[in-house]
Amino acid sequence: MIDNTFTLSGQIVDVVHSNIFPGSITVNDGKITDITPLPSAEQRFIMPGFIDAISRSEERRVGKECRS
Repeated sequence: MIDNTFTLSGQIVDVVHSNIFPGSITVNDGKITDITPLPSAEQRFIMPGFIDAISRSEERRVGKECRS
């Protein structure tokens, strides 16, 4: 059985609360299962859900073009 769990650490961008904080994100089978604030973390930015939101809006745009 393959373990599909991994953890990323960095500066987490919380667009809902307009906040950036150091932390780690645990992903299991493609879903975020935990977000933990940390005292410090690498200077890379992690934007949970942002890529999915962009890809889904792009799917809608492309779908409309295909139906035209």
